[in-house]
Amino acid sequence: MAATVPTEILHALPQLRGLPSWQFDVIAEFTETLTLKKGTRLLEHGSDDGNTYFLASGKVALIDADGHSETFEADAKGDPRLLANLRPRIV
Repeated sequence: MAATVPTEILHALPQLRGLPSWQFDVIAEFTETLTLKKGTRLLEHGSDDGNTYFLASGKVALIDADGHSETFEADAKGDPRLLANLRPRIV
């Protein structure tokens, strides 16, 4: 289920620190939070949906094609954690 991201979460992202406050409102318009049930698959290995994901709370397991799994937990301080940003970007 998707919901609008509170600007407090956006302000906690290290990648966005230093932006003028009005830009957070603009970014919030194009950003959403997802709440997923345990065991829900978000992406398939090798797919590219064009999104960048941050873990704001809970845990997520990343499983590669050979079955190797690594579990990540949200930062204890409540700072969202960047999970994957491995796509080439056009600058």
